[in-house]
Amino acid sequence: MWTVGSLISFLGLLQILPYYVSAQGTLPCVNPLGANGICINIKQCQPLLQILQAQRPETIDFLRASVCGFEGNDPRVCCPNNDNDTDDKEVKNTSYGPLQPPICGTSHGEHNRIVGGIPATLGSWPWITALGYRNKKNQDIPRFLCGGTLISTRHVVTAGHCVYQRNNLFMARLGELDLNSTTDGADPIDILIENKILHPQYNPTSYTNDIAIIRLAEDIPFSRNIHPICLPVIEPLINSNFENTFPFIAGWGSVYFNGPTSSHLLELQIPVVKQDICKDSFKSFTNAVIDNRIICAGFARGGKDACQGDSGGPLMSTYNKSYYLIGVVSYGYRCAEPGYPGVYTKMSGLIRMPLVTLHVLRSFCLNKLTIPLRLAATGHLVRTRKSAICQEFARKMSYTFVERGSLNTTDYRIYFKNGDGPISPFHDIPLYADETNKIFNMIVEIPRWTNAKMEISRSDPLNPIKQDTKKGKVRYVANCFPHHGYIWNYGALPQTWENPDVLDEATGCKGDNDPIDVLEIGYKVANRGEVLNVKVLGAIALIDEGETDWKIIVIDVNDPLADHINDVSDMEKHFPGLMKATIEWFKIYKIPDGKPENQFAFNGEAKSKDFALRIIEEVNQHWQSLIKKDSLTNGISCINVTIEGCSHKISLNDAEEIVEKAPKKAEPQVTDSIVNKWHYIHLK
Repeated sequence: MWTVGSLISFLGLLQILPYYVSAQGTLPCVNPLGANGICINIKQCQPLLQILQAQRPETIDFLRASVCGFEGNDPRVCCPNNDNDTDDKEVKNTSYGPLQPPICGTSHGEHNRIVGGIPATLGSWPWITALGYRNKKNQDIPRFLCGGTLISTRHVVTAGHCVYQRNNLFMARLGELDLNSTTDGADPIDILIENKILHPQYNPTSYTNDIAIIRLAEDIPFSRNIHPICLPVIEPLINSNFENTFPFIAGWGSVYFNGPTSSHLLELQIPVVKQDICKDSFKSFTNAVIDNRIICAGFARGGKDACQGDSGGPLMSTYNKSYYLIGVVSYGYRCAEPGYPGVYTKMSGLIRMPLVTLHVLRSFCLNKLTIPLRLAATGHLVRTRKSAICQEFARKMSYTFVERGSLNTTDYRIYFKNGDGPISPFHDIPLYADETNKIFNMIVEIPRWTNAKMEISRSDPLNPIKQDTKKGKVRYVANCFPHHGYIWNYGALPQTWENPDVLDEATGCKGDNDPIDVLEIGYKVANRGEVLNVKVLGAIALIDEGETDWKIIVIDVNDPLADHINDVSDMEKHFPGLMKATIEWFKIYKIPDGKPENQFAFNGEAKSKDFALRIIEEVNQHWQSLIKKDSLTNGISCINVTIEGCSHKISLNDAEEIVEKAPKKAEPQVTDSIVNKWHYIHLK
């Protein structure tokens, strides 16, 4: 429900934001506030794109209520009309990757509290997928033996055992309600399967890592009844164990153990079971592995559960009124047996696989692989060479993080991990996400609008992110009116080093002994510790106490405007005033601390993308020389776990030990009062 304050704020936002709509091929409409508008693709409606980043419940409610149809894969929304600006600024579809509400996770069913397995209604679970297998008796009629979940225009998540040695899996059905009815109101579509990608560490005996991704042969047109679910890539979902929650399951599986399957889609709400209880339930099963890679859910008394045919289907939880895929139906003892909860492969622990597959591997692996699984004459699974490369790449090139200590204290740390274990963000995360297309990895140290001065630690082993200190106290950047905190997502490029012993020919000053800094200008407020894929737009050169401190200007490749901005010269058109504000911010941000106004090389002129790329290449070469040193590394810890031939490389066990020795995560401490204070700076 919108409050008076939020209504006023939203109306004010609509008045001041620049936005672009297309009047061609549109229909007039009235938005949820009663204002006139036109029904256009959400990617053409800048006001709604701007408020989308807020991710508040009332924002999502407003966006849902604004949907007036679909255009291909994208919702059309009732966008406020503006007669003074009718430029068409449609943004390229990026729905191969993880989507955000309301493009994902929208259900059209009522799910206040499902206490027993009941028939679902049309549109209740628009992402539910029935997987079809070749029928030996009739090749034209598939047998629907597993479920799946649509997560993008092209990808379905399912259980690994639904894919493993199942060469007869050939199609997916979406938008279905009753498999045996043509009068249920559904208009399902059948899509052939192009690729099947099994988790590289799937164990068919213990069912660990029981997850796979299916790539469909063509893009899916979204509609009211065919729509992707959201992935739990956000806090608090990504690190939740979901205990004390009641997620949902749905499928066409058997109605009881070894019984007939249901032709009509059934839904059920079940409680998540604590892991120690689940371990105790399965202690007599030597192959069962109950750990943080799974979720156990079900009623202690039994009677209601997923069953045969539900495998691969979704375990779904709500957050801010959108549905998220938190688990995949894996296995259980019989069906709904008292004392035996169902076991679900946990999505958040394995989110690295779909994220990497959808983003990094799409250009190489998914578009070029043949079906990667086949059986040799021995009956053993054989992977093609390219499949093995892609799956190994997916495991190595995906990142999560773990917090240690207490935020706003000197012991706070963020340690990074890939699929194998702890790594150094400075040294182990590669500079390039896609070198051919010049897409870089950016490590987010400081989210936009925040004040805590975070940085990759130069001296700590594994180089975690920590809060900067001065005289034993943590530091915050002051609010210099009208700027609150940092005005971009601020971070660094890995595998770069501004060498303090080398004179920068462009600036006439030596480097500042840090990884090169990055300013990400897109609409999204990133998370601290997030690794973004970004493209470079340009650079500015701050001269900080006589040292060169480059600031590389970038934009997230998944930003709605990323395809329209290719150089700093494009910024004024799409982000009017931001470059001027950036220069001003760096000039004045230290003045409240008693420091003089900062200076710039090139009189504050922003240099081009090509210039910035040359600077990045130089600082990467400096890093390469640093990492090869056996000693005298300028006070920088070069400990890493992936760089072969480096004398500073350590084992994964040693890396784990470093993280374990750090203080345990604790409640955040109170922030400094400077965070709530404004400073009004007058430049002469």
